[in-house]
Amino acid sequence: MDKGLTKKQTVFCKGVAHGRNPTDAALAAGYKNGQIEGKRLMSKEKILQEIESLQTKSKETDQRADKDEIANKDEILAFLTQTMRESKETKIRIKAAELLGKKTKLFGEEEKEEQSRIVILNDIPK
Repeated sequence: MDKGLTKKQTVFCKGVAHGRNPTDAALAAGYKNGQIEGKRLMSKEKILQEIESLQTKSKETDQRADKDEIANKDEILAFLTQTMRESKETKIRIKAAELLGKKTKLFGEEEKEEQSRIVILNDIPK
């Protein structure tokens, strides 16, 4: 975020972008007189641009979060793992373990072994 802003100015911009008033944001940034510094900073074009940029990014993040209503793969696996470990009902724990095993292909090798057949050829001449 190197746009010619000091650390204090950057903290101030973040504070205002997240809803603080300029006085509180200035005090949180470390300025001694929040009211005077808040007004002074709000009159600078660089500061206003940075606040607007941060607010735009925040809105875009919020919109993406709204679109993420459907659980992703990691969330589902975490939920199944937690259910398997913490549920008091054995049936539920077993079902969660079964689903985790299927998803991680834990049982795939055993199934293949069960399906394989041993064939003995008697090719010894009589």
